Amino acid sequence: MTISRIAHTLTHALFELGHYDFCPSANKWVYWMKHPAAAIVFAAVVACAAGIFINPVAFVPGGALVATLVLGYFWPRLAMLRVSGSLSFSRSRADENEAVTVRLKVVNRWPFPVWGLMLEGGFRSTHADAPDVALALARVGAWSTSDFSWEFVADCRGEYPRHAPKLVTGFPFGLKKAGRDVEVASKLLVRPKTFEIEELLDAAETRPNDDNWSDHRVGDCGDMLGTRPFRPGDSLRRVHWAQTARYDRLIVCERQASSSSSLEVDLDADPAAHCGHGRDSSWEWSIRIAASLCRAYHRQNARVVCHVGREEIVVSQGAAGFERFLDYLARLPKHGAATSAERIRSGKARRHSDGLRIAVTTDLGLARHESAWTSRLDRRAVVLRAAAFGATTNPNNPNVACEDGTLGCECPPERTQSLAGHIVIDDVGNLSKQFGTRWRRVCHAV
Repeated sequence: MTISRIAHTLTHALFELGHYDFCPSANKWVYWMKHPAAAIVFAAVVACAAGIFINPVAFVPGGALVATLVLGYFWPRLAMLRVSGSLSFSRSRADENEAVTVRLKVVNRWPFPVWGLMLEGGFRSTHADAPDVALALARVGAWSTSDFSWEFVADCRGEYPRHAPKLVTGFPFGLKKAGRDVEVASKLLVRPKTFEIEELLDAAETRPNDDNWSDHRVGDCGDMLGTRPFRPGDSLRRVHWAQTARYDRLIVCERQASSSSSLEVDLDADPAAHCGHGRDSSWEWSIRIAASLCRAYHRQNARVVCHVGREEIVVSQGAAGFERFLDYLARLPKHGAATSAERIRSGKARRHSDGLRIAVTTDLGLARHESAWTSRLDRRAVVLRAAAFGATTNPNNPNVACEDGTLGCECPPERTQSLAGHIVIDDVGNLSKQFGTRWRRVCHAV
């Protein structure tokens, strides 16, 4: 080991030692010393003591420090007494990562300007240690009504602002903040973002005995209408091998199109089955995948039913019906809902048709509710690898025990169901592309 490596190791060890918390139980008694007011109070006490016992001139800096402390604590409260604000959005609905104009009106009833105003709270999709500051204002004029606007981009579904925002100020020294709640004139509902699904599962993957076939529409299901040359994107299951051998080129069967089909989507809403936090959690991606599947089949005039926890949502026909369905998904709790397994075990789950059924869950969901999910799976399930999304999403009880006694997101491999035959997703960074590739592979068997 070289001298530089030894020096680097020792420096790193000393750095870690200097930042190690030896007495975490004492933090609540000493953390107040980090506040700037503690240093000002200490300096004022020392200056006043020096003025009493050494020289009265020391009262001058002592008085200045006391005045600074008083002004820093009481001026923000005084400034906010006659300042109010109202907030509105240019639209009532938007999709994830879509820019929306936010308007803020600030009324200052003082005969002097107010400096250092900030709009805090309600605009962050997840909890974080950093302050949730949406807007900072340098100055609001005296006896004035000022309008401000900016572009807001929500990276996660939900209703914004998440909670009542506040106009706060810490001017002039930032020792103490004072604020007032802002009136929210209109809220913004951010719906989950969907991605395109071009190919749909054909007759080999559905149950056609409840579907109505049309002799006037050409599709991928029903009885055979004829043959035609192979086109890129056709499923290999539809190849007519006798005609292919006869003409020495690929020939496929052309079948009837479905005029009325059915899709049921089971969305696993159990918080203990999902991992990660915020927009890239397995729960949020499960919602996006379920919404995309429902959208693709809804466009084909299929009867779409989505099961979320104990709820059963029938997607109405037409664009307005699907918009209402997206609104419902946007208002789902950010940590999941009642488990689908409870709904299944309670006997409230009923089959509406013999159409296609797809489950959207994680490998933890399959392991925790093996018997319940097995009874609901027909042929396909979209399974997200929970370990790829991070820690558990249940902040209220991070030590939730699995049915086998393990904690959090740790389920033993031997309890996890075999994922063979399912669409397994484990690439968080490029999830929509991976889903599209593996979905096409299922549709076309290539």
